Amino acid sequence: MASEGNFPLPLESNLEQKVSDYAKQLGVLTLKLNVLGQVGWPDRLYLFKGRVLFIEFKRQGEQPRKVQVYVHNRIRSHGFTVDVVDNVQQGNASIDHLTHGS
Repeated sequence: MASEGNFPLPLESNLEQKVSDYAKQLGVLTLKLNVLGQVGWPDRLYLFKGRVLFIEFKRQGEQPRKVQVYVHNRIRSHGFTVDVVDNVQQGNASIDHLTHGS
């Protein structure tokens, strides 16, 4: 189990839940992605006033797998944003960027 000092790192699902709760408070439509027959897709899709954001959640310090990098790059090639986040502050900043634009 990964840890920081003597404390275990937060689970990916806890991070995902906190960021999604924040997004919902701001009126963002939040969808958990489970693309049947496909691997590598980001964990969540966030929709806000015509804007789209995909987020891949990772435990702190973890990187996406090769298949995830491949899929994320394919999504980006179509003009969509895919963020990989490993902490709540980074995830909330991604949501803020979605809701406030560039």
